Amino acid sequence: MEPIIRQMVHIRGREVRFLGEHLREVERAWFALFRRELYLEEPTIRREIEQLLDRERCSKEFSTYLRLDLDSEAKWHLALEGDSLYRGYVLRALRPEAVTIRFELPFEGLPTVAAAQTWQTARCMAESRKVRSVVRMSEDLTLLEADGVPLFAVAGRTVYTSHEPRGVEGRLAREAIRRAGYRFEIIPLKRDHLPDIEELFYVDHRGVTALQSCDGKWMLAAVAARVAEELEAVVRKI
Repeated sequence: MEPIIRQMVHIRGREVRFLGEHLREVERAWFALFRRELYLEEPTIRREIEQLLDRERCSKEFSTYLRLDLDSEAKWHLALEGDSLYRGYVLRALRPEAVTIRFELPFEGLPTVAAAQTWQTARCMAESRKVRSVVRMSEDLTLLEADGVPLFAVAGRTVYTSHEPRGVEGRLAREAIRRAGYRFEIIPLKRDHLPDIEELFYVDHRGVTALQSCDGKWMLAAVAARVAEELEAVVRKI
């Protein structure tokens, strides 16, 4: 059976981070798609993850990333995306160049495999332009996401985004921005705002990725670095 819903989960050592919250995201997506309630048993899935980590002899020091897929019969499949060179949420060394591309997603706002496949197509389009990342725009040229997760823009002491950050890491990002001492505002970010934006970054299961450029406009990464530091502080506080 082909997977329908997908969640990516951060594991540091043997700590499966926010598994319960990720499972609730899957349940909400399932209900939105099928209009049927679903309950995923966290202890059962956690036990299967631990068994998978044992079989794969995963590092007990560094991070790794788990892919949790759910098919239309509510059966889950677990797979590891490989070990990381990082410990926890960090500012990733990779700083990709990006281009803006205007497109819509199937089942907007839901963590579906169909949406992930659409993003893969968009990345292929970006690679044809000799860059690696995509900033998705709406029809009215509002900057929405980067590589499938909410996009944050920095101007002065304020971090902006076009919509309320969703998903586990989106909510963590908002708290990390607050802890880092920056204002947070939700406004429609337009492509015309790019000349005034100092940084663009996004937060996903791996940590913080700061874009090196977008449509040829070069970006900094100072605020992104501070937010990355606070992400781990948020985890420890929780």
